[in-house]
This record gives sequence, C-alpha cells and structure tokens, in this order.
Amino acid sequence: CSVTLQMTFMEQNLQEIPDVVRLAIEHGCDRVKGHHLWAHFNEIADQDLRRNPESVARWNAVAAECRGIAARAVLPNGLPLRLDNFFDIQSPAAGDPAVPGDGAKRAARGSSQGTCPFLGREAWINHAGRFDPCCAPDDQRRA
Repeated sequence: CSVTLQMTFMEQNLQEIPDVVRLAIEHGCDRVKGHHLWAHFNEIADQDLRRNPESVARWNAVAAECRGIAARAVLPNGLPLRLDNFFDIQSPAAGDPAVPGDGAKRAARGSSQGTCPFLGREAWINHAGRFDPCCAPDDQRRA
C-alpha cells in the first residue's frame, strides 16, 4: 500500500509544486504524481505549460527543482520519494504552438481503446472525500 499526492501541472500552481513535494516528504507520502493540463477550452489555454517555449522553460526549471528536493530526502521508511511525470518537456516546434482543444486529441491517442490504465490499480479520493474507481469526472465515467 502506498500514499500518493496527485496534481495537475498548470501555470496557476507551478510555483507551489516544490512545496507539494516538500509536504509529501514531511508527511511520509510514497509518491507525488502529476499530469500536465489538457487545455480542452480556450478559457484555460493560458494554463497549459506546454503552450510556448517560455512556459516550457518555467516547467523544466520547477521539475528540476522538485527532482533535486526529492533526491536530497529520505522518507521515514528509508526509501526515496518517487516523482512521477516530473520530466523535462520539449518546446513546441516552430509554428506548432499548443492549440486549445488539442488536449482531447492527445488524450485519445494516449489511451488504448479507451481503457483506463488506473482501474483496479489505484483508488481515488475525490475533492468531496468520496472514493472513486478512477480519476475521470462523474459525468464522463458514468456515461
């Protein structure tokens, strides 16, 4: 059994991410996991850290800081904190900026026939404290 703190990586919380890593270490969590925001709507496109070279550089600096924090820490069980998806990302190719709505297309390509990779492997506690079988919002999961 392990305890994971999970978040969405986005512009709004970028500067707080190293503190989340420190919080996980202080409380003996086994892992910190995150995923980059899928900017499905124009209203949140400015939160996507993959949208331009400047936002990519900001993400890469924070990811490196988090890897450094984790590398210097040992959890109470003697193991290192595991960071998932804290890798550097590449800047969009010239003339190929992140486009609002592309998140759905990228998500579809990353999923094998719509099978959720978390079912039966992880339990999720949602914002209201309820256990869910996966991370998908209720309206999508129950469809």
